[in-house]
Order: sequence, then C-alpha cells, then structure tokens
Amino acid sequence: MGDKTVAIIQIFAQIIQMMTDLLGDILAALSFRELNITEFQLKAPWAISTEGFRPGFNLILVEGSCWISLLNGRNIRLTAGQSILLPRGGSIKYASGPKVSAAKLTDLWDEAQFHPLSDFPAVFFEKAWGGDGAKSRFLGFAFELAETVEERVLPSLPDVILLDASEQASHMVQAFRTYLANGRTMEPGEFAIRARFAEGIVIEQLRRHILSSGYETGWIAGIRHPKLQTAIALIHKRFDEHWSLETLAKACGMSRASFAKEFCDIMGQPPITYLNDVRVHKARTLLMAGKLSISDIAFRVGFGTEFAMRRNVRRLLGQTPRDIRRDAAQSV
Repeated sequence: MGDKTVAIIQIFAQIIQMMTDLLGDILAALSFRELNITEFQLKAPWAISTEGFRPGFNLILVEGSCWISLLNGRNIRLTAGQSILLPRGGSIKYASGPKVSAAKLTDLWDEAQFHPLSDFPAVFFEKAWGGDGAKSRFLGFAFELAETVEERVLPSLPDVILLDASEQASHMVQAFRTYLANGRTMEPGEFAIRARFAEGIVIEQLRRHILSSGYETGWIAGIRHPKLQTAIALIHKRFDEHWSLETLAKACGMSRASFAKEFCDIMGQPPITYLNDVRVHKARTLLMAGKLSISDIAFRVGFGTEFAMRRNVRRLLGQTPRDIRRDAAQSV
C-alpha cells in the first residue's frame, strides 16, 4: 500500500471520527433543567390525554400494551419495550383502547401538579389509574431542557418520535427502575443521579432515532450526508479557523458551486451563514460565563473583530454581546 493511499485512508478515518464525535458532543450537551419521574400503573379501561401539558415528555411502556392516538387521527398500538418521545411536549392520547374517553394528565394529580416541575426535582411518583382489567405499566419522564442543548437538534426533530424496543434501551430502563425501587427517598445529591439516568435513556433514544432516520433536509440530514457531514463537522469542531466557501468545498471533495447549492438545499442556509451561526452560539456561551473580554471572545470563536461578532450576534439573537453579558449577570 503506497504512502498516498495510506494518507487518504487516514484522512477519511479522521473525517469519520469527527462526524462521530460531533453527534456525541451534541448529545452529551443534552441535560434536564427540570425533571419529573413517574411510574404509571394502569388497568383497563383507561385513557390519558396530554392536552395542555407543556413540558417535553417520554413514555416507556415496560409492561402490557396500549393505543397511542396522534393529532392527525392515526392510532398506533404499542407493546412492552416501545416508547414515545415528545421533545417539545404536545398533545397525544394513550389508552387501553382507541375508543376510551380520556382524562387529562394534569387532572390525575390531586395532591401534586406537574407545574412547575421545579417543585418536584426528580421526585419519583407512582400513580395508579383505571379499572380492574388488563394491566399496563409506563415509566414516564417530564422534563425541561437546559439552555446548553445544541440549538440545531430540537428544531430538526419531529413533534412525536416512536421507538421500537432495543436490548440496550431495555437494560438501561430496567437498571433505572431497580435503582428507583431501592431508593425511594430524596437524599442530598439524588437529583443529579436520577437526572443522569433519565438523560442517558433519552440520549440513547435520540441517538437511535438520528442514526436510523430518513430525513432529506435539515440538520440531521446534513450530518448524515456522505459529503456535507465533513463540512458540518469541521465547522463545529474548528469554528475558530478561517473557513471560506472554497476551503469547505475542497474538504468535501466538491466544486464550489455544487457544494454551495447542496448545502443550501439540505441545510436551508448558505455554508458561511451556518458557520457564523455556530460561532454566535459559541460566543453566547462565553459571554454568559463572563470570564473573557468581548474582544477576546470575538477572536476565540473566529470572528476576528468585535464589530463582526456584534453584527452577527444581533442578526441571529436580536441582542448585542453586552446585552447578553448584562442579562446573564443579572440572572445570577
């Protein structure tokens, strides 16, 4: 094998590693600011609606079966191990049968409400509901995501994600249920442990969804594109470097014109605009931390000048860097 062939293989391996790391880095940023954990013990006939429920939520069917009714009128039967994830919240009906009248989720709680979630940080609730028929059991998470979650992920996801059972997810859920069963009281530091368990389960669900998705446009389609994924990984990993349309196109092995068109068609914006948006979000994090000067941050994220950063921050966020820093300091 010649030196040139070895070099090409090494470059290709580095690109694949960058793409893998990019997805890992973005999913690793997912964290819950608020979390509620509930195990629903349900006996037919029963039906629950999430109408008016604003937090994101995840329902994992650990025993029995149920029907899920979506807003478009579609009915789906779930069996043990399957789950449904609504990352931005929303309205669905889940029931022992498709024609059972539903009670609102928030109405099930006479002694405790879900709003605000901060009233019950990772407290484990158990809720029985229904009649005396066939039994179903759900593990449920209601959550609000922290602001550190990558801005590209949530807008790219569908309102409702249905996931089949997997061996890995099943092991994670069982381990979490065992942990909850052995420690029902909230001791100091318990929120962090329970939140990490729940985050890990949701991250695994999102990972499986992204890797098996058939998106044709949007961020998820971009990171799965055989050529564009290289440019996207470079932008996220090396955002502080001086990238141009030409250098990004060359890295992808594409002509300048075809790269620009393909990127716009799939990602919905030009490559350099996307690069500047990534830089803005990196700058926002540093501005909120308050440790570096505004000019230092502009240089660190790749804008080069404070003027260029200020222009792009105002374009994307509608604020100046000083506004962001002031608001962050006042919220402490």
